[in-house]
Amino acid sequence: MITGTPAAKPDALVRGSDSILWFAGILMFVYAVAVLWGPIVAGHDTYLSFSHVETWTTAMRAGDFLSVWTPSHANGFGSPLPFFYHKLFNLAAAALTIATGDIVVGVRLAILLFSGVMFFGVYRCAALLGASRQTRIVTAVACMMSPYALVCIVERGAAAEYSAMALVPLCAAYAAELILRRAKPWLGVKLFVLLCLLALAHIVTFAVTAGLLAAFALARVKSSQRRALILLTASVGALAVFVVAIYVPFLVWGSYFSPTQARLHGLPADNAVPLIRILSPNPASWFGWPVLALLAALGFLLRHWKDKRVKAPLVTGLTALALILLTTRVSAPMWRLSAQLDFVQFPWRLLSIATPLVFATFAGTIERLPANLRRHTLFAILGLSVIHAAGMLYWVHGVFATIPSAELRQSSPSTGPGPDAGGEYFPARYRNALAATPDILATGAASVLPVRHAFADSAGGCTLNSPANVAYVQSLQIAVTCTAAGTARINQFDTPFLETRVMGNDNDKGGAMRVRRIEGGPMIQFALPPGDWTLHVRQRTYLELVSLAWRQKIEHGSRK
Repeated sequence: MITGTPAAKPDALVRGSDSILWFAGILMFVYAVAVLWGPIVAGHDTYLSFSHVETWTTAMRAGDFLSVWTPSHANGFGSPLPFFYHKLFNLAAAALTIATGDIVVGVRLAILLFSGVMFFGVYRCAALLGASRQTRIVTAVACMMSPYALVCIVERGAAAEYSAMALVPLCAAYAAELILRRAKPWLGVKLFVLLCLLALAHIVTFAVTAGLLAAFALARVKSSQRRALILLTASVGALAVFVVAIYVPFLVWGSYFSPTQARLHGLPADNAVPLIRILSPNPASWFGWPVLALLAALGFLLRHWKDKRVKAPLVTGLTALALILLTTRVSAPMWRLSAQLDFVQFPWRLLSIATPLVFATFAGTIERLPANLRRHTLFAILGLSVIHAAGMLYWVHGVFATIPSAELRQSSPSTGPGPDAGGEYFPARYRNALAATPDILATGAASVLPVRHAFADSAGGCTLNSPANVAYVQSLQIAVTCTAAGTARINQFDTPFLETRVMGNDNDKGGAMRVRRIEGGPMIQFALPPGDWTLHVRQRTYLELVSLAWRQKIEHGSRK
């Protein structure tokens, strides 16, 4: 006589599958409604994110998709923020803002867009791990509602990091398809393009993701050489583009500004969290139930490690666990090994990579369970997602104030931290003043700058009409009349990001020879003889700055 739990009837399994899909579909609908019409709270970076989108929108309206300078920040003296800051989310949100005519709607639609990308990426990863349609949908929905995903878009307002997190599972899916299914060079090309987009989204997420893929490719060279070489070419190729177009230019031009001000927020070792925190089920936790579930999944996979089908989810899960542990104080000694690691700043950023990998691991694990247990597990995942999301939203709205949409539609939000942050985009001449100012994040970095001036002014025997409300500079001409010798000044920081020149209006070549640029001051200033003159101001292009940076790098290297 055989005893045990009887197998579920096919009709019961079908009804269970339908119920799971209905549950997941309702959650997707509620999620979309919340993103499009839910309240926006004053999270850590919410105001900053909206000010960034406003900056990109202004440039995009002028036809500039890779702006490098905004004249309105830093008391109106200009900032290289568009050059240095993460671009992908801001480009998407700016395009949607222009399309809808509303920055709040544009940001909401951009978040929904990247949520869709995340869903698709996790769905594809799950499919490549052999998961059923129900499992793919459930894990994809749960990833969108995961603790760290909600933290990024609700509590922190970290839109750039969220856009990068959305691309990670799609990168993993292309890599998995390349290794597990088809050794097609075209897949390598698609992965390369996606990694380049990831570099535009968030450089920390990109660097870690591309590095992991390159390491994985090297580990697979012996067992599947062709597949590994395609993966290695895509990841190393993207890293090479990153070094040429982003890393070296950032190093060169960063020396003109005050990037060390970012350390006001602490170094990676300082920002690592206690180990116990990753196990906390608290609704306010950035880790929550997925970490505990991951440990259970890894235990199950390790018990069946001889089964070839568990190899891929096991490697994925162990990678996710390693990344999670790097966010804790256990990893503090590693973060102190090199100053080169300081650019990570917040170790918890690694959760943007670990979280999608966790849910891909769930998908690969669930398919190894008996049918009844699989169905109950899928319901449990959706139920835990709802419980944690409800608790987290309740906590967030009890701690953070809701921002009226009208406030966010202002060109410069009047509440919360301004776009100057800690002053990291201020010229290097202000480093000492920034360092000497106590509690500068509360005081405001702009307190070390001169008071706001008109965009241009003059002195001595020169007069000009300054353009009003300059929100963007692509190419600008300002007429100057000098009845006697005097000066004309463009009240923008004197940096290589703006190219300026003076031309005489009367073809007086001798007068033009007597025009002298006044060096050493914080602003762009010219000494002019009597005559009629035109000041030409032009924002350099991103490619120009990349070329100039490499020229400086090569010249500096040849002088050593």
